[in-house]
Amino acid sequence: MANKPGTSTFQVIARAYGWNLVDVRPLSSYYKKVAAYSMDTESGRYFVKPYRGSSARLARIVRYMRLLKRKGYRHMPRWVRTTSGKRWTRVGGRLYYATEWIDGQRLGGPEDYYRLGRALAKLHRRTRGRTGSRGTLAAKAIADLRKQHLRFARELASVSARSTPAGRWFRQHGMRCLAVSRRAWSRLGQADIRAELLREQRSPSLIHGDITSFNVLLTQQQLYLIDWEMAKPKSAYVELVKALTNTTGFSIPEMASLLRGYESIRPLRKSQRRLIAALYSVPREGFLAAAAARHSSSPEVFRIFRSTWNSRLAANKWMNRWARQG
Repeated sequence: MANKPGTSTFQVIARAYGWNLVDVRPLSSYYKKVAAYSMDTESGRYFVKPYRGSSARLARIVRYMRLLKRKGYRHMPRWVRTTSGKRWTRVGGRLYYATEWIDGQRLGGPEDYYRLGRALAKLHRRTRGRTGSRGTLAAKAIADLRKQHLRFARELASVSARSTPAGRWFRQHGMRCLAVSRRAWSRLGQADIRAELLREQRSPSLIHGDITSFNVLLTQQQLYLIDWEMAKPKSAYVELVKALTNTTGFSIPEMASLLRGYESIRPLRKSQRRLIAALYSVPREGFLAAAAARHSSSPEVFRIFRSTWNSRLAANKWMNRWARQG
């Protein structure tokens, strides 16, 4: 049995839910080696996650889950209540919540990505304008991306001057990376694309907020998005772009399948396609790699970005062709 955060802690959690605990196993995520736990009990297996935010924030997430249930959205696991009817429990000053265990597989072939695209489109379509929130967070998502671009432009020379693997790479490729970003922002400033962004800000959708390959599970009957801690009313366009980046490995057949699935539920106008293609070409990971390279000779985010640079450029070209077909 895992001993972090402590066997006694797991026993207390189990009692809160009325379970007889048998075993506990740590689960990794895209970001952490230990992000959650599977808890085997006499009544079955459950997914248990420590939550590092406030109870008020967790209560908002629960409200979003209720909204999705009312809208008939089925691509999420069922939350489990404690014996007192609560959606979470507090042990040692930390919050924990539990959901049903999904015995599923990771994303595989193009058909899986088609299903992911449909699940995302249903989420964005069914919740558009239904969250009781204006689109300040949707606007902020674009504004934050713009700030990262400007910071990258300011700091590229100093990063390139470093005698490190990252510095040498940015001396060779940094100006092209900046040119790609500038072209993307030029397109994002065009009138029809600005109009699409304004429409979204007036009526945002609820987004999952953390679509990665770790957070998608498939059974024969259903695709599930797990770990909804980042859910909020924000930019569906940015979420779709991040899903393409985080799950497909820049594989064009899988990107095409995801987008086909998305449009089978939520058809896109040509201006929306152009917006998505422009956002996709913004080198977000390049911004992060350059920022990390200021403090480390060869950070992990840089090594990933360097190894995928040519694939990213090819994917950008394909996205631009896809946008013109709309």
